[in-house]
Amino acid sequence: MDKRTMIGAENSVVVSPAEMRDMGMPESMIRAQTESWKKLSPQEQQEQLCRAAQQDEIRSPTAGSPQP
Repeated sequence: MDKRTMIGAENSVVVSPAEMRDMGMPESMIRAQTESWKKLSPQEQQEQLCRAAQQDEIRSPTAGSPQP
């Protein structure tokens, strides 16, 4: 994936409803996100999960690295 295209409203990361639940978001927001998530094809959902993982890696480059 080309990281240069990761920024912008039209290609921003869509958080999955499960991730929102893990973040402690209100159920009303999770329901709204679920509707948006369901509109994505399975391939688009996988791409969003991949983008989210890459974004997390960019924010925390040492995540997953062995601890000293």
